[in-house]
Parts: sequence; C-alpha cells; structure tokens
Amino acid sequence: MLSSPLIHSETATVSGGNSLGTAAQSAGPDSIVQATAEAQGLQLVAPENLPPFGTFWEVMPFGLEPPLPCPLFDSSLPVYAITDNSFLVDATGGQGASPQAANLRQSAAASMAGTSAVNASAPALATAVANLINQVQTAQANRQAGQQAQSTMMASDSLSPPWGLR
Repeated sequence: MLSSPLIHSETATVSGGNSLGTAAQSAGPDSIVQATAEAQGLQLVAPENLPPFGTFWEVMPFGLEPPLPCPLFDSSLPVYAITDNSFLVDATGGQGASPQAANLRQSAAASMAGTSAVNASAPALATAVANLINQVQTAQANRQAGQQAQSTMMASDSLSPPWGLR
C-alpha cells in the first residue's frame, strides 16, 4: 500500500529531461498525484510555461478525466510534464481520494463510461496515474524510435547505388 506523509510544498527550481523545467510553486499539501509524479521523475511546470495546445490529463479526486487539447483548467493547479507535449494536471486539491462526487463533469464521465460515480481509493488512484505516465512515455519513446529508425533507413538507402549495383 502506498503511503506518503502530507507536507506543504515549497517553491523549488525544477529542471530535467525536458525544456519545460522552471521555478514553480506547488500550492497546498502533497497529493497522491504529486507523490506519484515526483516518484516517476516528472517536473512541475509553471503556468506561464505551458503551451497553448497539447494533451492535458486531468486527475480528479475520483479518477482520471479524458484528455483535454489545451489547458482548460484553473491555472493554479499543479501541472507536471509527462513529455514535451503531454501533461498531468493535479485537480485533486491535495487529496488522494475524496468522497466528493458532486460535479457535473464527474457524473457525465461516469455516465459515458457506463459506471457509477465511485471514488478511487488512494492506492488505485496512484496506480492509475503511474500507469498513465508509463503509457504516455512509452508511446512517445516508441514514436521517437520509429522516427529514428525510419530516418536511418532513408539515409542508408540514399547511400546505396540504384538497383543493388555495387
């Protein structure tokens, strides 16, 4: 079972494997999303450094929302870079799991999925977030590897004489 002490985050300078690292402020207590994102090595992104378009995965107290194409959420929410164009938005309010099930978006998402609005437990939410991060990063790595292999093949083809003559 995942356990993490709840502490208040301070301003920190973040940098790392992507170009979005910057000084950012995380407001409120640590959440399951924050703990999972940090454990996965994700960097907090300041609101002014977010691109106007990308894939924004919003995590609510009851679970994951379908991705948004642009930052259509409260700019005070912590946002972590999964890749250069995919982001994890912590809309849990510092909670791991909450018995709140009142907003329309949650009800609509539950209706579309054919399930009742059941809150995720903290371990289930942490697992869902970690699985999402892994899935997005793996897909990005596979795309990059495929592009690199394709460009390598094209470069080697251009060096060979036509029709296999040597």
